[in-house]
Amino acid sequence: MPPQLYRDLLKPCHKKINDAARAYGMIPVQHTCGKSDLVVEDMIETGAAAWTAVQPMNDIRGILEKNGDRFAIIGGYDSNGKPGRSTTTEEEVREEVRRCCREYGDLPGYIFFGFLIVNSLDPHAMYRAMAPLVDEAAKCSGIALPVNSIANI
Repeated sequence: MPPQLYRDLLKPCHKKINDAARAYGMIPVQHTCGKSDLVVEDMIETGAAAWTAVQPMNDIRGILEKNGDRFAIIGGYDSNGKPGRSTTTEEEVREEVRRCCREYGDLPGYIFFGFLIVNSLDPHAMYRAMAPLVDEAAKCSGIALPVNSIANI
């Protein structure tokens, strides 16, 4: 969607929603997929405190360098690329988390978020697939996470 079309059609609605959310003491978070870095200033103007599911096709580092003290970026993980596929290896998942930490982790306003496709409804299969992502993100954050403690879900 061209930025001007967003500004004309959606921005006024987002502003009303975010104003109402803030009136109730909530913190508005904008969820927008795809390449949307050209409307970050607009998101901020609507009262959004953060943008979630930010994909690496956007200038995440540039956004954070300019706005990290007043706007958070939640995402960075390439969930649409090879690291997000059900066929990715554990090491590829871990390396993508480390890439996010290296590229954005030193900047204010960055919150890691990642996921990958799991072709199963079995909770154990989901855990086994996601555990390396969670474990590596915790390591990058300096958190000692007992990942095996939830293995019995």
